[in-house]
Amino acid sequence: MTEGMGPMRSLLVAILLAGLLAVIAPPAARAAVSPDDGYAPDGAYQWHFELAPYAWVPATSAHIELGNGASANINAGMPTISDIRNAVTGVFMGYGLARYGPWSAELNIDYLSVSQTKGLPPGPLELIGRSLDISTSMVRVAPGFGYEVYRGALGPVPATLDARVGFSYFTQSTTLDLTRFGPQGQPFLQSALDKGSDFVQPWLGFRASVYPWPRWRFQLMASVQGLGVDSGAWGWSAGAFATWAATKWFNLIAGFNALNSQGRSGSGAVIHSISFTEYGPVLGFSFTF
Repeated sequence: MTEGMGPMRSLLVAILLAGLLAVIAPPAARAAVSPDDGYAPDGAYQWHFELAPYAWVPATSAHIELGNGASANINAGMPTISDIRNAVTGVFMGYGLARYGPWSAELNIDYLSVSQTKGLPPGPLELIGRSLDISTSMVRVAPGFGYEVYRGALGPVPATLDARVGFSYFTQSTTLDLTRFGPQGQPFLQSALDKGSDFVQPWLGFRASVYPWPRWRFQLMASVQGLGVDSGAWGWSAGAFATWAATKWFNLIAGFNALNSQGRSGSGAVIHSISFTEYGPVLGFSFTF
């Protein structure tokens, strides 16, 4: 469905246009990324905000255990442009950070909706093939708080280190619709499967930043989630990002991100547990004010 590519195409076009504007923009008088974010020139605390929409189309692997003891493994490599155009029906990914002196609050939102129709060969009593519609959606919301435990330098390079804590809410839903067609092409039987799962897990992590040049920031972020909650299910995330300040309020971002989430349901649930890992490059931009 070419119309499903709209949200992803719009974000990619916006990133490319923003990059072009950044190249021709005048140099930043004061870079929008700085170890002094959250502080006034006299050292007093002040508010600093950063909002970053980004594109992340990762490779995915998953392990699913059903309540009846069966299990399944899914491994999908990095999707091609054709895969995205034919399958993605909705996408939004964004990150927000508010800083006040050493304190910070953050929110990460990932939403992805995929839908695809597959033709199947006809059954024993059918002259025309069947149609299988597959739809799945995933939402991850991860708010958190941080505190700057170090603000100084690594040799001549300014650096900061934040301790972070928060929780992740993950929900996933999958629908399968099977339509059979009679001799005249009319559908005469349709069966549907609609299953989903969701879970909440706390997480604990850090964010390390270095500023080797006035307009550059390199960050390493990592966290572990679960912490003994949800029947011992664990997960983790890790990412490395480079940010270039084009102006006082606009930045370009590139990097790599990986995420693993695991969750368990009750013993009577259809899906007993699910573990998925996503990893791939990230491209985006941010506004700071």
